[in-house]
Amino acid sequence: YLESDLAPHGNLLQWAERKGGIDKIPLAQRIALVAHTAAALAAAHSIGVLHKDIKPTNILIFDGPGGEPRPRLVDFGIGKLADPAVLAQHGITDPTQTVSDIGHSSGTPTYSPPEYLAGKPFTIQGDIFGLGVLLYELVTAKPLEPLAHGWERDVADPLLRDDIAACVDGEPARRLASAADLAERLLTLDRRRAAIAEKERIAREAAAAETMRAAAAEARARWKHRRNFAAGLFLLAAFCTVLAWLGFRFFAAHGPSPVQITTDPPGAEVWRDGQLVGVTPFAEEHRARKEIAYTLKARGFEDSLCLNTLFPNRDLNIHVSLRPKGQVQPPFSLVDSMGRKRFGRLVQKENTVQFSRNGGPWTAAPLGMDLLAGDKIRTEELSRAVVSYPDGASLRLDELTTIVVQGDETSGSGSAVKGGSKLNVEKGGIFFFSREKESQEIKLRTPAANGVIRG
Repeated sequence: YLESDLAPHGNLLQWAERKGGIDKIPLAQRIALVAHTAAALAAAHSIGVLHKDIKPTNILIFDGPGGEPRPRLVDFGIGKLADPAVLAQHGITDPTQTVSDIGHSSGTPTYSPPEYLAGKPFTIQGDIFGLGVLLYELVTAKPLEPLAHGWERDVADPLLRDDIAACVDGEPARRLASAADLAERLLTLDRRRAAIAEKERIAREAAAAETMRAAAAEARARWKHRRNFAAGLFLLAAFCTVLAWLGFRFFAAHGPSPVQITTDPPGAEVWRDGQLVGVTPFAEEHRARKEIAYTLKARGFEDSLCLNTLFPNRDLNIHVSLRPKGQVQPPFSLVDSMGRKRFGRLVQKENTVQFSRNGGPWTAAPLGMDLLAGDKIRTEELSRAVVSYPDGASLRLDELTTIVVQGDETSGSGSAVKGGSKLNVEKGGIFFFSREKESQEIKLRTPAANGVIRG
């Protein structure tokens, strides 16, 4: 007969029923029961003994030193020797010499490995398979349930899933080498989880760092692309600007300069370079920047000289009111208010033109003289003065005289400006001042291409 200690709590299933069912037992406690069972099996294997029937009813529950449940693996009745020489080394008689051969009909099929059910010899890996089934049942709280295909879906913990798979692999050579390996895995489960969590943390940090590096590299690449794009746009804009400037210069240097001359009355002869070129209204075109002089002649009227500068792509409109011969004009004077040293140049005069400088006496103004800031100019008899002005000149009348500004000849409009008003010249040109009536009117005429006078 066999003799053993009394197990007050019965086997694993009976103990679990008294606790309200296997699912009411904490998972950590269930895992610890499998780990200690694996350690006991490893001890049996160390002396060459195979159990061949690992299952819950062959595990008795006792109280441990601290009151915790401790399993005890029993019922080696159908067991066999993996290596009889190991028992001999320990002085133990081989029990198989007195027990008849049970054969392949022994063991519980649910916990038996597939190779044993196929008629192959039972090995240590067969007991490892039974431990894997036992671990699966306790983890899932499904005792006595066979391990079927797709069992992995029932085990949420990836470590426990790996441990079970390492025990129940269909190929014995791929299972755990010993029961002690499973016991070590289960007893160090918390450390293994911590190690995996640490690896995952390191991997996350590395991934985050890599993401930041990639983002920084992408930002640098975008900045470089934008910089190159901006530089390309700048160069393109600069090229287009230079091209437009060259085109403008070419067009400005070679564009036409239309000239139109009208007189009051019309029909005056137009002379240029000593040759008669037409009668007013007169029009022609030039294609070079140059100084050009026209002389207008009509029977019964004073000859009129028009000296102008031609600019490419600018119209030159000249309108002259011819002065009858023998007409006498009252005097007038003009003064510059810009404070500039050089006021203009007297380029044409008829009869007597006088100037006064720094409040001095009135003296004759020679043709071609430079008028300075503060100079006054006047005509005292039948006369006309033609004065050229620099860009931005500003004139002021010092006599209370009505001035008629004959603006752009294309519009034919004019405006009256009282004496003491300022006249701003936006562009340099040649302007004609003439006394025509006893009412002391002064007509200022300027070709539109050479300048505009604003009151």
